[in-house]
Amino acid sequence: MKKCLMLAVAFGSVAATAAWAEAWQETAAGTLQLRSATTLQTGCAAGHATSYLSFPFSGHPQYHRAAYQDRHFSFHADGAAPLQLIPLSGTTANATSRQAAFWGVLPAGDRRGVPALRLYWQDEAAAVVRSARLTLAPLQWLPEWTVSYQPAAAPWLSDQLIPKRLADEPASEWLLLPGDAQVPVRLFAADNGLPRQLSLPATAGVFSLLPLAEDPDQDGLAERLYLLSQQGVLWQFAWQAGSGWQASLVADLHSSGWDFSGSLQRFAARWQTTAGWHEGEVFVILARSGADYRLLVLRRDINTEQPLSFADVAMAPDLTKAGWYTELADAPLSRAKVLAGVLYLPLKAESGCADDAAYDQILALQLYSGAAAYDEPVLRLAQPLQAPLRMVQSAQQLQLWSGAVPVVPQLMTLSPACPNCTEQLTPQHLQGQQTIAVFRREQVY
Repeated sequence: MKKCLMLAVAFGSVAATAAWAEAWQETAAGTLQLRSATTLQTGCAAGHATSYLSFPFSGHPQYHRAAYQDRHFSFHADGAAPLQLIPLSGTTANATSRQAAFWGVLPAGDRRGVPALRLYWQDEAAAVVRSARLTLAPLQWLPEWTVSYQPAAAPWLSDQLIPKRLADEPASEWLLLPGDAQVPVRLFAADNGLPRQLSLPATAGVFSLLPLAEDPDQDGLAERLYLLSQQGVLWQFAWQAGSGWQASLVADLHSSGWDFSGSLQRFAARWQTTAGWHEGEVFVILARSGADYRLLVLRRDINTEQPLSFADVAMAPDLTKAGWYTELADAPLSRAKVLAGVLYLPLKAESGCADDAAYDQILALQLYSGAAAYDEPVLRLAQPLQAPLRMVQSAQQLQLWSGAVPVVPQLMTLSPACPNCTEQLTPQHLQGQQTIAVFRREQVY
C-alpha cells in the first residue's frame, strides 16, 4: 500500500506572554465605556474560559479576526493587543457561565465610508438572542434587537451563527436555531429579529445543535436542512416547490446510548472502497458517553434509501460498512477541520486548567475509513496551542498552522491508488476543487 509517512511536530516558538487589552463594557443605556486595562493570557489564568472558535474577516485596516470567549467578543490583529467587548448580560457576577454558545460576526456594509460589523450572540443567562452593530474605528456600539430564546438543551461546544437564505423565503436572511419536538427549527430575521414559523413536521427528541442549511444547486438558497437530536436521530428536511418542506430520516443512532450534543458537519463527497467508487454525503458527528468522547462519521450513498442505524457503523478503520467511530483520548475543542479527505481534530491539552481551550495533540484520520493519515493517528505537539487550525501554502508545500505556528509541515491527501492510500498534498491537488463561478438568483427591479 502506498503511504507517505512523516513526523509531525510543532516548530517555531510562541511564548505564553501577557497582552494588555482594551476592555469595553456595554452599559444599560446601550453605549460602551472603557474599563481598566485587563491582562489576557493563554489558558484560564485570565479568569475566563476561552473559545477555540474564531471568525476571520477582511476590510478593516487593523483587526482581522474575532473570537467569542465566555460572552466576551475579542478582536485580534497581528502584533497588536486585542480589543475586548463585553456585552450586557443577564449573568450575575458570581454565576458560572458555560463555554458553549451560539454567536456570529459578519460584515454589515459601510456607513459613511466606515466599515461596520453585525454581531449576533445567545445570552443563555438572560434567555435571549441579541444583535448589535459595531464599528471599530471609531469605536461605536449600536444595539439593534433582542428576542426571547430558551433552548431545550445546550451543546458543549461553541458554534457559529451565520444568517442563511432559505428556498421558501429568499427575500430575507434568517438565523436558524434549534427548537423542540413541536417546532424543530426556530427562525429569526437577521436584520430585525422578527420570528417566522417554518412549516416542518413535528419530530421526537431534544435538539441542542444548530441546524445545518445546505445549498445543493449553488443558487444561494438553502433547499435542505439537517437536524440532529440529542438522542442521535438525524433528520433531513428538503424543500419541494408546491409541496413545502418534506421530512426524511437519515439515521437513527439512539441505540448507541450516546449524547449527541457536540457538533454536526456535512460534506458532499466521493469515496473509494474495495467495491468501487461511491458518491453521496458524509456526516461528521461529535458525541459523548458520560465523561468519554466519541467521533463518528457516516457515509450515505446517493442510492441509499433506508435510514442508517448504529449497527451500520464499525470501529475505525473500516470501509465495509456505512461509517466508523472511534473513542477520543481527550475532549475535542471544536468541530473537525477536513482538508483533502483528511480529518483534523484538536484535543484538549492533558495539563492545564479545566476551562481553557489549549490543545497539545491533533487527531488526524482519513475521513472515509478512519485509518491514520500519517504514521500515527494522533499528532503530538511540542507545546499547547489555542489558535484555530488553518491551511497555509509555503512555496510549493501546503502546511497546517495554529495561528502563526506551523504544526504539520507537509499535509497529506487521499490517493486514488487504492483505498486507504495517502500521498503528499500539493497545490495541484486543489486546482480542481476551486469554485469557478456561483450563479445567484436574479433580482428584477
